[in-house]
Amino acid sequence: MNSELEIFSSFDELTYQLNSQSFSKIICLVDTNTQEFCLPNINLSFDGIITIPAGELSKSFDIVSQVISELIDFECDRNTLLVNLGGGVISDLGGFVASIYKRGINFINIPTSLLGMIDAAFGGKTGIDFNEIKNVIGVFNLAKKVIVCPLFLETLPKVQIENGLGEVLKYAFIRDMGLLEHLNADNILTSDWESIIKKCVEIKREIVSIDPLDTGIRNILNAGHTLGHAFESLKMKDSKSLLHGFAVAMGIKVEAFIALEMGVLAAKDFEKVDSTLNQFFPLLDFNGFTAESVSKYILQDKKVSDRLVKIPLLHNLGSDCVIKHVSYNQIVKALQHFNIN
Repeated sequence: MNSELEIFSSFDELTYQLNSQSFSKIICLVDTNTQEFCLPNINLSFDGIITIPAGELSKSFDIVSQVISELIDFECDRNTLLVNLGGGVISDLGGFVASIYKRGINFINIPTSLLGMIDAAFGGKTGIDFNEIKNVIGVFNLAKKVIVCPLFLETLPKVQIENGLGEVLKYAFIRDMGLLEHLNADNILTSDWESIIKKCVEIKREIVSIDPLDTGIRNILNAGHTLGHAFESLKMKDSKSLLHGFAVAMGIKVEAFIALEMGVLAAKDFEKVDSTLNQFFPLLDFNGFTAESVSKYILQDKKVSDRLVKIPLLHNLGSDCVIKHVSYNQIVKALQHFNIN
Protein backbone atom coordinates (compact mmCIF):
# COMPACT_ATOMS: atom_id res chain seq x y z
CA MET A 1 0.00 0.00 0.00
CA ASN A 2 1.02 3.63 -0.52
CA SER A 3 -0.16 6.95 0.84
CA GLU A 4 -2.50 8.89 -1.40
CA LEU A 5 -0.44 11.39 -3.40
CA GLU A 6 -1.55 14.79 -4.64
CA ILE A 7 0.61 17.29 -6.53
CA PHE A 8 -0.46 20.92 -6.62
CA SER A 9 0.93 23.75 -8.72
CA SER A 10 -0.25 26.52 -6.40
CA PHE A 11 -0.41 27.26 -2.68
CA ASP A 12 -4.10 28.13 -2.99
CA GLU A 13 -4.88 24.60 -4.20
CA LEU A 14 -2.86 23.16 -1.33
CA THR A 15 -4.69 25.31 1.22
CA TYR A 16 -8.07 24.33 -0.23
CA GLN A 17 -7.16 20.67 0.14
CA LEU A 18 -6.26 21.14 3.81
CA ASN A 19 -9.48 23.08 4.43
CA SER A 20 -11.45 20.11 3.15
CA GLN A 21 -10.11 17.77 5.84
CA SER A 22 -12.60 16.84 8.55
CA PHE A 23 -10.93 16.34 11.93
CA SER A 24 -11.50 17.53 15.48
CA LYS A 25 -8.27 19.54 15.31
CA ILE A 26 -5.59 20.18 12.71
CA ILE A 27 -2.13 20.78 14.17
CA CYS A 28 0.86 21.82 12.07
CA LEU A 29 4.39 20.67 12.89
CA VAL A 30 7.17 22.88 11.50
CA ASP A 31 10.80 23.61 12.18
CA THR A 32 12.26 27.08 12.60
CA ASN A 33 13.02 27.32 8.87
CA THR A 34 9.68 26.12 7.52
CA GLN A 35 7.84 28.26 10.06
CA GLU A 36 9.51 31.35 8.56
CA PHE A 37 9.65 30.50 4.86
CA CYS A 38 6.88 27.95 4.16
CA LEU A 39 4.06 28.29 6.69
CA PRO A 40 3.07 31.82 5.52
CA ASN A 41 2.17 30.33 2.12
CA ILE A 42 -0.65 28.29 3.66
CA ASN A 43 -3.65 30.49 4.35
CA LEU A 44 -5.23 28.33 7.04
CA SER A 45 -5.92 28.94 10.72
CA PHE A 46 -4.50 25.81 12.32
CA ASP A 47 -5.73 24.77 15.75
CA GLY A 48 -2.13 24.76 16.88
CA ILE A 49 1.39 25.15 15.52
CA ILE A 50 4.32 23.23 17.02
CA THR A 51 7.82 24.45 16.17
CA ILE A 52 11.02 22.48 16.66
CA PRO A 53 14.64 23.41 15.90
CA ALA A 54 15.74 22.80 12.31
CA GLY A 55 18.22 20.02 11.65
CA GLU A 56 18.93 16.34 12.20
CA LEU A 57 19.58 16.79 15.92
CA SER A 58 15.83 17.29 16.42
CA LYS A 59 15.22 13.61 15.66
CA SER A 60 15.54 12.80 19.36
CA PHE A 61 13.50 11.65 22.35
CA ASP A 62 13.72 15.16 23.82
CA ILE A 63 11.97 16.66 20.81
CA VAL A 64 9.45 13.80 20.71
CA SER A 65 8.60 14.64 24.32
CA GLN A 66 8.25 18.33 23.44
CA VAL A 67 5.87 17.64 20.56
CA ILE A 68 3.75 15.23 22.61
CA SER A 69 3.56 17.72 25.48
CA GLU A 70 2.29 20.38 23.10
CA LEU A 71 -0.26 18.01 21.58
CA ILE A 72 -1.55 17.42 25.11
CA ASP A 73 -1.61 21.17 25.80
CA PHE A 74 -3.71 21.64 22.63
CA GLU A 75 -6.09 18.96 24.01
CA CYS A 76 -5.64 16.81 20.91
CA ASP A 77 -7.74 13.66 20.77
CA ARG A 78 -7.47 10.61 18.53
CA ASN A 79 -9.38 12.41 15.77
CA THR A 80 -6.64 15.04 15.45
CA LEU A 81 -4.74 15.45 12.18
CA LEU A 82 -1.02 16.26 12.38
CA VAL A 83 0.27 18.13 9.32
CA ASN A 84 4.04 17.67 8.91
CA LEU A 85 5.27 20.71 6.97
CA GLY A 86 8.96 20.38 6.27
CA GLY A 87 11.77 18.16 5.05
CA GLY A 88 12.86 14.68 6.00
CA VAL A 89 13.41 15.46 9.68
CA ILE A 90 9.85 16.75 10.04
CA SER A 91 8.24 13.82 8.22
CA ASP A 92 10.35 11.24 10.09
CA LEU A 93 9.76 12.77 13.51
CA GLY A 94 6.18 13.89 12.91
CA GLY A 95 5.17 10.51 11.52
CA PHE A 96 6.74 8.79 14.52
CA VAL A 97 4.94 11.04 17.02
CA ALA A 98 1.63 10.56 15.19
CA SER A 99 2.17 6.80 15.37
CA ILE A 100 2.56 6.71 19.15
CA TYR A 101 0.41 9.60 20.40
CA LYS A 102 -2.72 8.04 21.95
CA ARG A 103 -1.80 4.85 20.05
CA GLY A 104 -1.99 6.63 16.73
CA ILE A 105 -3.48 9.68 15.03
CA ASN A 106 -3.70 10.55 11.34
CA PHE A 107 -0.97 12.60 9.71
CA ILE A 108 -0.32 14.27 6.37
CA ASN A 109 3.15 15.01 5.00
CA ILE A 110 3.70 18.22 3.04
CA PRO A 111 7.37 18.01 2.04
CA THR A 112 9.07 21.36 1.51
CA SER A 113 12.54 20.11 0.57
CA LEU A 114 13.61 18.26 -2.56
CA LEU A 115 14.77 15.39 -0.37
CA GLY A 116 11.33 15.20 1.22
CA MET A 117 9.45 15.46 -2.08
CA ILE A 118 11.27 12.60 -3.76
CA ASP A 119 11.97 10.30 -0.84
CA ALA A 120 11.51 10.99 2.86
CA ALA A 121 7.79 11.85 2.85
CA PHE A 122 6.82 8.57 1.15
CA GLY A 123 6.87 4.92 2.05
CA GLY A 124 5.77 4.84 5.68
CA LYS A 125 9.17 4.88 7.40
CA THR A 126 9.11 7.06 10.52
CA GLY A 127 11.64 7.35 13.29
CA ILE A 128 14.29 9.13 15.28
CA ASP A 129 18.02 8.79 15.92
CA PHE A 130 19.51 7.49 19.16
CA ASN A 131 23.11 7.66 20.41
CA GLU A 132 24.13 9.05 17.01
CA ILE A 133 22.69 5.99 15.23
CA LYS A 134 20.40 7.05 12.39
CA ASN A 135 16.77 5.94 12.49
CA VAL A 136 17.41 3.16 14.99
CA ILE A 137 14.02 3.80 16.65
CA GLY A 138 10.85 3.95 14.58
CA VAL A 139 7.82 2.28 13.09
CA PHE A 140 6.25 1.77 9.69
CA ASN A 141 3.15 3.96 9.38
CA LEU A 142 1.77 5.43 6.17
CA ALA A 143 0.73 9.06 6.01
CA LYS A 144 -2.96 9.55 5.25
CA LYS A 145 -1.88 11.71 2.34
CA VAL A 146 1.28 13.21 0.88
CA ILE A 147 0.82 16.63 -0.69
CA VAL A 148 3.58 17.89 -2.98
CA CYS A 149 3.84 21.49 -4.15
CA PRO A 150 7.09 22.10 -6.10
CA LEU A 151 6.76 25.84 -5.45
CA PHE A 152 8.25 25.20 -2.01
CA LEU A 153 11.59 24.53 -3.72
CA GLU A 154 11.82 28.26 -4.38
CA THR A 155 12.14 28.81 -0.62
CA LEU A 156 15.30 26.68 -0.41
CA PRO A 157 18.97 27.71 -0.52
CA LYS A 158 21.01 26.04 -3.26
CA VAL A 159 22.73 23.68 -0.82
CA GLN A 160 19.37 22.09 0.05
CA ILE A 161 18.66 21.48 -3.63
CA GLU A 162 22.08 19.81 -3.85
CA ASN A 163 21.18 17.82 -0.74
CA GLY A 164 18.19 16.30 -2.52
CA LEU A 165 20.33 15.64 -5.56
CA GLY A 166 22.07 12.75 -3.79
CA GLU A 167 18.79 10.83 -3.71
CA VAL A 168 17.94 11.81 -7.30
CA LEU A 169 21.19 10.25 -8.50
CA LYS A 170 20.44 7.15 -6.43
CA TYR A 171 17.13 6.71 -8.27
CA ALA A 172 18.91 7.21 -11.59
CA PHE A 173 21.56 4.60 -10.83
CA ILE A 174 19.15 1.95 -9.52
CA ARG A 175 16.23 2.42 -11.93
CA ASP A 176 16.30 5.15 -14.59
CA MET A 177 19.38 6.88 -15.98
CA GLY A 178 16.98 9.03 -18.02
CA LEU A 179 16.55 11.13 -14.88
CA LEU A 180 19.93 12.71 -15.62
CA GLU A 181 18.46 14.30 -18.75
CA HIS A 182 16.22 16.49 -16.57
CA LEU A 183 19.16 17.84 -14.55
CA ASN A 184 20.97 21.00 -15.61
CA ALA A 185 24.52 20.56 -14.36
CA ASP A 186 25.45 24.11 -15.39
CA ASN A 187 22.71 25.62 -13.20
CA ILE A 188 21.14 22.97 -10.99
CA LEU A 189 18.40 25.35 -9.82
CA THR A 190 16.90 25.45 -13.34
CA SER A 191 16.46 21.67 -13.61
CA ASP A 192 13.06 20.21 -14.55
CA TRP A 193 12.09 19.51 -10.95
CA GLU A 194 8.45 18.61 -11.54
CA SER A 195 9.42 15.82 -13.95
CA ILE A 196 12.19 14.66 -11.61
CA ILE A 197 9.87 14.58 -8.58
CA LYS A 198 7.16 12.66 -10.44
CA LYS A 199 9.61 10.06 -11.74
CA CYS A 200 11.36 9.54 -8.39
CA VAL A 201 8.03 9.17 -6.58
CA GLU A 202 6.83 6.73 -9.23
CA ILE A 203 9.94 4.58 -8.73
CA LYS A 204 9.68 4.57 -4.94
CA ARG A 205 5.94 3.92 -4.83
CA GLU A 206 6.29 0.99 -7.23
CA ILE A 207 8.99 -0.63 -5.09
CA VAL A 208 7.26 0.08 -1.76
CA SER A 209 3.99 -1.40 -3.04
CA ILE A 210 5.81 -4.71 -3.61
CA ASP A 211 7.72 -4.68 -0.30
CA PRO A 212 6.14 -2.26 2.21
CA LEU A 213 8.06 -3.56 5.25
CA ASP A 214 11.53 -3.50 3.67
CA THR A 215 12.21 -7.24 3.79
CA GLY A 216 13.19 -7.75 0.15
CA ILE A 217 13.35 -5.61 -2.98
CA ARG A 218 12.80 -2.37 -1.06
CA ASN A 219 16.38 -2.76 0.18
CA ILE A 220 17.58 -1.38 -3.16
CA LEU A 221 16.26 2.04 -2.10
CA ASN A 222 19.08 1.97 0.48
CA ALA A 223 21.78 2.10 -2.20
CA GLY A 224 24.50 4.40 -0.86
CA HIS A 225 22.88 4.51 2.57
CA THR A 226 24.85 1.86 4.46
CA LEU A 227 28.10 3.79 4.06
CA GLY A 228 26.27 7.12 3.83
CA HIS A 229 24.59 6.74 7.21
CA ALA A 230 27.98 5.88 8.72
CA PHE A 231 29.53 9.09 7.37
CA GLU A 232 26.51 11.13 8.47
CA SER A 233 26.36 9.66 11.97
CA LEU A 234 30.08 9.93 12.66
CA LYS A 235 29.94 13.63 11.83
CA MET A 236 26.95 13.95 14.15
CA LYS A 237 28.90 12.22 16.91
CA ASP A 238 31.60 14.88 16.56
CA SER A 239 28.91 17.60 16.82
CA LYS A 240 29.42 18.44 13.14
CA SER A 241 26.99 18.17 10.27
CA LEU A 242 26.92 16.36 6.96
CA LEU A 243 23.76 16.73 4.90
CA HIS A 244 22.04 13.44 4.11
CA GLY A 245 22.19 13.78 0.33
CA PHE A 246 25.91 14.49 0.40
CA ALA A 247 26.42 11.47 2.68
CA VAL A 248 24.44 9.28 0.26
CA ALA A 249 26.58 10.49 -2.65
CA MET A 250 29.70 9.55 -0.66
CA GLY A 251 28.14 6.19 0.17
CA ILE A 252 27.32 5.48 -3.48
CA LYS A 253 30.93 6.24 -4.42
CA VAL A 254 32.37 3.75 -1.93
CA GLU A 255 29.71 1.09 -2.50
CA ALA A 256 30.21 1.32 -6.28
CA PHE A 257 33.87 0.51 -5.73
CA ILE A 258 32.88 -2.49 -3.61
CA ALA A 259 30.56 -3.61 -6.42
CA LEU A 260 33.42 -3.24 -8.91
CA GLU A 261 35.81 -5.25 -6.72
CA MET A 262 33.22 -8.01 -6.24
CA GLY A 263 32.59 -8.27 -9.98
CA VAL A 264 29.00 -7.05 -9.60
CA LEU A 265 29.43 -3.74 -11.48
CA ALA A 266 31.20 -3.48 -14.83
CA ALA A 267 34.21 -1.18 -15.05
CA LYS A 268 32.53 1.09 -17.61
CA ASP A 269 29.49 1.47 -15.33
CA PHE A 270 31.71 2.22 -12.34
CA GLU A 271 33.37 4.97 -14.39
CA LYS A 272 29.92 6.37 -15.28
CA VAL A 273 28.84 6.42 -11.63
CA ASP A 274 32.11 8.01 -10.53
CA SER A 275 32.13 10.67 -13.26
CA THR A 276 28.46 11.55 -12.64
CA LEU A 277 29.08 11.98 -8.93
CA ASN A 278 32.17 14.07 -9.64
CA GLN A 279 30.12 16.26 -11.98
CA PHE A 280 27.33 17.00 -9.51
CA PHE A 281 29.31 16.68 -6.25
CA PRO A 282 32.82 17.90 -7.08
CA LEU A 283 33.73 18.72 -3.48
CA LEU A 284 32.83 15.55 -1.55
CA ASP A 285 35.10 15.48 1.50
CA PHE A 286 36.25 12.16 2.99
CA ASN A 287 38.64 13.86 5.41
CA GLY A 288 38.18 13.22 9.11
CA PHE A 289 37.03 9.61 8.80
CA THR A 290 39.00 6.47 9.57
CA ALA A 291 38.38 3.02 8.13
CA GLU A 292 38.11 1.66 11.65
CA SER A 293 35.49 4.16 12.83
CA VAL A 294 33.35 3.79 9.68
CA SER A 295 33.55 0.00 9.71
CA LYS A 296 32.75 -0.23 13.42
CA TYR A 297 29.70 1.95 12.89
CA ILE A 298 28.52 -0.24 10.02
CA LEU A 299 28.77 -3.33 12.25
CA GLN A 300 25.93 -1.80 14.31
CA ASP A 301 23.68 -1.82 11.23
CA LYS A 302 20.48 -3.85 11.62
CA LYS A 303 21.38 -5.81 8.46
CA VAL A 304 24.62 -7.25 9.93
CA SER A 305 25.05 -10.96 10.64
CA ASP A 306 28.35 -12.60 11.61
CA ARG A 307 30.32 -9.46 10.64
CA LEU A 308 28.76 -9.51 7.17
CA VAL A 309 26.50 -6.65 6.16
CA LYS A 310 23.82 -6.81 3.48
CA ILE A 311 24.39 -3.98 1.02
CA PRO A 312 22.44 -3.26 -2.19
CA LEU A 313 25.15 -2.97 -4.83
CA LEU A 314 24.70 -1.41 -8.26
CA HIS A 315 24.64 -4.10 -10.94
CA ASN A 316 23.03 -3.18 -14.28
CA LEU A 317 23.25 0.61 -14.15
CA GLY A 318 19.85 2.26 -14.37
CA SER A 319 18.14 -1.10 -14.08
CA ASP A 320 18.80 -3.03 -10.88
CA CYS A 321 20.86 -3.77 -7.79
CA VAL A 322 21.83 -7.02 -6.15
CA ILE A 323 21.87 -7.56 -2.41
CA LYS A 324 25.25 -8.92 -1.34
CA HIS A 325 26.84 -9.85 1.97
CA VAL A 326 29.94 -7.69 2.25
CA SER A 327 32.71 -8.45 4.72
CA TYR A 328 34.42 -6.09 7.12
CA ASN A 329 37.67 -6.44 5.15
CA GLN A 330 35.98 -5.58 1.85
CA ILE A 331 34.55 -2.41 3.39
CA VAL A 332 37.95 -1.43 4.78
CA LYS A 333 39.62 -1.98 1.39
CA ALA A 334 37.05 0.23 -0.33
CA LEU A 335 37.46 2.98 2.25
CA GLN A 336 41.24 2.88 1.84
CA HIS A 337 40.78 3.34 -1.92
CA PHE A 338 39.36 6.76 -1.08
CA ASN A 339 42.29 7.49 1.26
CA ILE A 340 40.29 6.70 4.39
CA ASN A 341 42.92 4.85 6.44
